[in-house]
Amino acid sequence: MIELSLRHWILASFFGWLLGFVLLIGLVLAGESAGLPGSQFIVGLAMGAGVGYGQWRILRNITGTGAGWVISSALGMTGGFLLYEYGLPLLTGSVDESFRVLPAVATGGLLAGLWQSRLLRSGKNPERWILASFLGWLAAGFCATLSDYLPRDLFPNTLSAIVNLVFILCGGAVHGLVTGKLLKGMLRR
Repeated sequence: MIELSLRHWILASFFGWLLGFVLLIGLVLAGESAGLPGSQFIVGLAMGAGVGYGQWRILRNITGTGAGWVISSALGMTGGFLLYEYGLPLLTGSVDESFRVLPAVATGGLLAGLWQSRLLRSGKNPERWILASFLGWLAAGFCATLSDYLPRDLFPNTLSAIVNLVFILCGGAVHGLVTGKLLKGMLRR
């Protein structure tokens, strides 16, 4: 069996995150051109699919995991966003205009992790992946939203845009680091 390289896993997660970002832009533009209103669940779908694809390219050679990894990542993340965008307003009867990204990301990470843990049966304690996925997605979401907490007048507009982009893009590498450390231990024989 091939051993998991933490560096390769981080890079795969980072480039998957970039792919998710590109998919997100494409889906948003397609939705707008079709006259469909914006929806937050598209973020979960695009980022989940991108990261899932990047990770699957590594895992298929190590564990033989099939494309179900990509599907579970995309659907798990979509489910987390759907729950917070549509499910909670239906249950509570009220609409919160300020969408909360971190709870949606954390829930999506938990849902994806539940499904993906079933795909990691060749490792020891595959249920640990549920925690890894939850923590990895939460850390990535935190990176992506970190710029929301910076004082608006801290940087000039152009520099502010660059800082925001750096925070958003670091999410993939952070996700890879968090999940990779736990996965490496799980796959160690």
